[in-house]
Amino acid sequence: MRLVSFRYTDEYRCEHPGIADRQYVNVIAQEFAEVFPDYVQASGEKLADGDEILQVDPYPLTVYSAAAVQELHAIVKE
Repeated sequence: MRLVSFRYTDEYRCEHPGIADRQYVNVIAQEFAEVFPDYVQASGEKLADGDEILQVDPYPLTVYSAAAVQELHAIVKE
């Protein structure tokens, strides 16, 4: 799963005043959907070019990451 760092544009933040002007880290929704399709959905918003904005529920990534850490911990202990 590829993590990306980004900032929201000034225009998008003007339309969504609750979003802070800071660096964010997340995943690419289209890539996330390849692994966890049930956890990506349309937000109901569109970009200026008409492309749909997708929302990601990162919950399964948390669970799988915890399991991977446990597996790595067991390997390191050996």
